[in-house]
Amino acid sequence: MSTHDSGQTAEFPMHGDNFDVVSEIVPPIPPGMFPNLVPWPSAADTGLKFSIGPTLYVVRISDEPLIFEGRQVDGLCDEGCEESGVITLCSLLPRRRRLHILIHELRHAWVWLHGRSADDDEADANNVASFTLDVMRQLQEQGGEPALLRMEAA
Repeated sequence: MSTHDSGQTAEFPMHGDNFDVVSEIVPPIPPGMFPNLVPWPSAADTGLKFSIGPTLYVVRISDEPLIFEGRQVDGLCDEGCEESGVITLCSLLPRRRRLHILIHELRHAWVWLHGRSADDDEADANNVASFTLDVMRQLQEQGGEPALLRMEAA
């Protein structure tokens, strides 16, 4: 289980213009490269879902405070099983922080699957870039950050 501590108050600037530069460098995924991918249902119907390797993580909003090891946290990610996992975000979290916490929790899932390259800065940078592109493309296919912001506690 991973958490994001609610004590963190730092705000992180968004660099929307940089995504255009990255998309010029990284070629699009060729059609048919991932034949098992299917179109995502809309977030309004079923919530957001993210595929990290073989595991499909469902994102949910909790209407209760999230407690982990005796302290309140903003998000939780279970390690999932082979097929499914759950990422829970606290409804008490300001909506403007949801994307940060979601990406934080998805990164834990990615690291559990792929590991981290602490010894090699270049390999670590490649891992972070691959993770970021993968997650942002999946989010965009499901309606982007507005879909995340529209989610309500179930």
